Amino acid sequence: MPDVQGRPYVYLAGPDVFYPDANDRAEHMKEFLAERDMVGLFPMDSKIDPGQFSDAKDFGIAIGNANEEMMRKADIIIANVEPWRGPEADDGTAYEVGFMAAQGKLVVLHSNDPRPFADRVVEGIYGGKVHQDGPLRRGDSDNMMIEDFPGFADNLMLVNAAVNSMLHTLGGKPDPATAVQRSFRDAVNLAHDMYNKQNLRLRPPT
Repeated sequence: MPDVQGRPYVYLAGPDVFYPDANDRAEHMKEFLAERDMVGLFPMDSKIDPGQFSDAKDFGIAIGNANEEMMRKADIIIANVEPWRGPEADDGTAYEVGFMAAQGKLVVLHSNDPRPFADRVVEGIYGGKVHQDGPLRRGDSDNMMIEDFPGFADNLMLVNAAVNSMLHTLGGKPDPATAVQRSFRDAVNLAHDMYNKQNLRLRPPT
């Protein structure tokens, strides 16, 4: 639901909330979005007071509910899927991408790691010790299959959400290997183009 000025709300997902400069990161992202007639929503915007809760578990659930409410309000999710505490995207971010995709909202992903997902798993989990099992690669230590689609930047379901958003707004045949943007700036520009194609509302970026 766009704001009263017709600007779309953009939910900013990712592990940025865990960084010590989380609020500064949020402000920079929101400023960049504002230059393109978009309004950023950051998970920490809800400002839930932990002092309201006698049980920390209730506090955690309240954060999740507040984030879901924010996502229901948003028109777009721009998700930072950089590898987080392992070779994959933060699992909370992955949930949020699925939550937004299920609502038919626009999904745009970005990552600061250019390596294909399979390479990160091979290096980060198995230390390069893998073997071929017919067409598949498996880790030597547990014999588990390594998801390996050429150039995919993360799990196929995350890439799928981004590709489908591009397909339904921009048309053509989006390349899954380039669907994850290489910077937040690129992600915002893509979101701007996708929303414009769908709604024809925003000014071109300057």
